[in-house]
Amino acid sequence: MRRGSMARGNAALVGLILAAAACSSSTEPGPQPPPPASSVWVTNYFANSVTVYAAAASGNAAPVATLSGPATLLDGPERLIIDGTGKIYVANRFANCITIYAKGAAGNSAPIATIAGANTGLNLPSALALTSAGDLVVANDGGNSVTVYAAGATGNVAPIATITGPATAIRPPLSIAVDATDRIFVSNFPTNAVTIFAAGATGNIAPAAVLAGGATGLSGPIGLVFDAAGDLHVANGSNNSATTYAPGAAGNTAPTSVIVGAATTLSFPYGFAWDAAGRTYMVNEANSRVTIYAGASAGNTAPVDSIAGAATGLQGASSIAIY
Repeated sequence: MRRGSMARGNAALVGLILAAAACSSSTEPGPQPPPPASSVWVTNYFANSVTVYAAAASGNAAPVATLSGPATLLDGPERLIIDGTGKIYVANRFANCITIYAKGAAGNSAPIATIAGANTGLNLPSALALTSAGDLVVANDGGNSVTVYAAGATGNVAPIATITGPATAIRPPLSIAVDATDRIFVSNFPTNAVTIFAAGATGNIAPAAVLAGGATGLSGPIGLVFDAAGDLHVANGSNNSATTYAPGAAGNTAPTSVIVGAATTLSFPYGFAWDAAGRTYMVNEANSRVTIYAGASAGNTAPVDSIAGAATGLQGASSIAIY
């Protein structure tokens, strides 16, 4: 297996067979009110759901809302982002589609828009990001590509840019992030590298820079995100760590901090978010936990809190956002 557990690989195979042509889902919660502000949103890869938790959620806490059911079209939801207006974007790996929901969507809510179809170039979409202009940037694990869609694009629409080809060194992209200057950062799981492309890049183009090498500590990079200061944070699945890099880091550059070790309880970490108090939230796919760390944590540091247990509904937690 290239990444993850055998269970995940088997689930992906079954999902691709059952949902080759369209998004689907299996459970149908009843009507629910919209979640409160500053809620914690988590995609559940194995449950075809998005679970939402109160800002103070801890332990075996039930979600305050769940987005799930046939109308949602969730199908292998791998990543979620929320834009400045509260609109929710989800990459559905199994069905090669992006589903977009109104602010506060919950229950068995249909998306307000989708991006799907042969013209889109979507191929096992694994991650999402937005540019300053609102263009949607998608990493495609199956196609070793990055596709970009104009702001507001819907339906079977062609991308306005596609980064793919041997010169790009994309092998395969499991996460994506866009910095303040609209440069595109792509994590490449098997090559332990982050490839960096100039704003507006397209075609079979070499990256403008690459973050890679023994000093970087990159080991199966899965999740990428920038914080408000412009530091790049990377979740590494192969050694269960989180590494942080200063703005502009490239080449064989050491991280400015590392969270790693048995006390951290990281287990195939997939993504990050930060609350108003500066605490770091990390989703762990292998043990279906959200682990929460004090600000500026580093080393073999135990989380100060976690969200985990049967009541949480977490199943293969694969991305997180706080909104």
